[in-house]
Amino acid sequence: MAVEEEGLRVFQSVKIKIGEAKNLPTYPGPNKMRDCYCTVNLDQEEVFRTKIVEKSLCPFYGEDFYCEIPRSFRHLSFYIFDRDVFRRDSIIGKVAIRKEDLQKYHNRDTWFQLQHVDADSEVQASQSPRNRKECEEKETREFSEDPFPFTS
Repeated sequence: MAVEEEGLRVFQSVKIKIGEAKNLPTYPGPNKMRDCYCTVNLDQEEVFRTKIVEKSLCPFYGEDFYCEIPRSFRHLSFYIFDRDVFRRDSIIGKVAIRKEDLQKYHNRDTWFQLQHVDADSEVQASQSPRNRKECEEKETREFSEDPFPFTS
């Protein structure tokens, strides 16, 4: 995230104020209300999560978030989720802003239209077990002609 240049620490940062969502779609069950939270992602990595606002279609978060950002990121995304205690939380919608467009929103309160999210189209990472073999014994020999060690 930070880069050292001639003794100076250079980094980019972002400060985000997450205000509220309004007119979210109703839950298809008998309750109709939702328990919502918002995540902030840099590319596909979640870097912040708001508190859960229970039983609301217009949740107010009122939270500020500040972080250093990598120079290489491409999108800042906001996902609104509906918490489900029995199943996996469902995505209600998202907003994605390209890095080069962030300056347009500097010091401005802005409403964004939530985009529908097809769960199958979103890139999701999962960790799978890997087989790993380790050598129990290694012998290292150094030769004066070769600066690199030899391992067998």
